[in-house]
Amino acid sequence: MEIEAVKQVLGIEGKAVPRISNFLNHRNFCVNFHATFSDSYKTYQGIPQGCVLSPTLFSLFISGVEKCVNPSQIGLFADDVVLCCSDANISKMESQLNRSLVNIQEFADNHKITFNASKSTDSFFTTNRHLYNYSPELFLTTDKARKRVKILKYLSGRDWSSDASTLRITYTALIRPALEYGYQIFQVASPTNLKKLERVQISAAWIITGLRYSCATDIVLYEADIQPLTMRFEVNSYRYFNKIKSFDSFNRTSSFILNWTSNQRLKRDSPLNYMRKHGFIDFNVDTSTPFSCITPIDSFNHVEFREELLTSTPKNSSHPEFNRQPVLKVINDIPDQALIIYTDGSRSNTGRAGSGIFSNTPGNDVKISNRNSDHC
Repeated sequence: MEIEAVKQVLGIEGKAVPRISNFLNHRNFCVNFHATFSDSYKTYQGIPQGCVLSPTLFSLFISGVEKCVNPSQIGLFADDVVLCCSDANISKMESQLNRSLVNIQEFADNHKITFNASKSTDSFFTTNRHLYNYSPELFLTTDKARKRVKILKYLSGRDWSSDASTLRITYTALIRPALEYGYQIFQVASPTNLKKLERVQISAAWIITGLRYSCATDIVLYEADIQPLTMRFEVNSYRYFNKIKSFDSFNRTSSFILNWTSNQRLKRDSPLNYMRKHGFIDFNVDTSTPFSCITPIDSFNHVEFREELLTSTPKNSSHPEFNRQPVLKVINDIPDQALIIYTDGSRSNTGRAGSGIFSNTPGNDVKISNRNSDHC
């Protein structure tokens, strides 16, 4: 990332520019494998993997790519890019997308980045069933999951990984994400297609438990401690749609859900129709803001944030009284004429989250409690 481009294009000035420069320059990396380190190599481009600041810097680095795709539309999430357009004329859509792809390639060449063509796919959506004789099936998802089941079967034949606990963890981390990728959309597919995914999961459950293939599938899933996919789809869909809806007008998808009505030209078994029909969308969800109200480059006169105590006090191993003393020391050092605002948040084991604000004003105490989105 060129620092001059950061100044000109993004308008970042002051101390933030040299800090970004020092963060990116003069970096080395090595590989740690079983407490053995490889040789050290110097990085000449890119951002450090695993750093908290790296996603933000990468987003700043590729900012401006949305100006290269007109009249098409673009969606960005980290390093994932979606390019789309809609029109009644298919030839016109192809021409628009091709022009946008050429412009994006020029942008990539100027920024020294490469798009992975092998991981890129194209999709065509239409409500005109006479235009294409197309029956949506989950071939790609099913094939990807089946290949990973072969890995699980290979591990089950090894002494060091043949126990059910290790195999279950492998299934949860390797196979289940492939089966549930995009479930918000494809869960409205035909029962025949959904059974293909269920059969892949049952195959993995047989490997985990080591039971005979003649055993009932309910028993196999119970012994493997795995829920049916249809049950997981319902629970996860409820969480997903209500979390998106809680963003209110801050999110494009949330705004679409709030303004959606059944008289639009959507198929009867569309995802939103399915969610409403089964009662998965709760219209009493409290609104939450998905981004910080104060950016790091903003500054306020006579305002000071204290996010940490003077000394480290772990709550799990320290007595409550020892935790109380550093807090009182910080409070006592604050001038008497200052207005103190306390904030805190917590989340239960079931995923229910909340936050609160307390301020001791001269007139009275101000207490504000908010119910946040679940699992936040």
